[in-house]
Amino acid sequence: MARTLHYRLSTSATKDLQDLRCFLKERMEIEVFMVLRKRIVTAITLIREFPELGQYNNDIQARIFPISKTQYILIFRVKNDVVEVLRIFHTAQKRETIR
Repeated sequence: MARTLHYRLSTSATKDLQDLRCFLKERMEIEVFMVLRKRIVTAITLIREFPELGQYNNDIQARIFPISKTQYILIFRVKNDVVEVLRIFHTAQKRETIR
């Protein structure tokens, strides 16, 4: 049986979540955020169990994983048996380079 890895959110990923919550709260769509947050947690659980999921991107040396039933993606890498979630993006957002 495969081992489940620990995870951590980068400062940028934490800010992405806070920004998303504020954006939806301003539009009185906090319920939408709660559903989205649950899907993000599910995605993180999956990549903790199967860290090879997602498409590897050589430019950023990280994996890109689509969050099911949303237009959001997780950008993550695995280092020292820890899944580090680097960013959480809407697919329409411009993404700066992650190093």
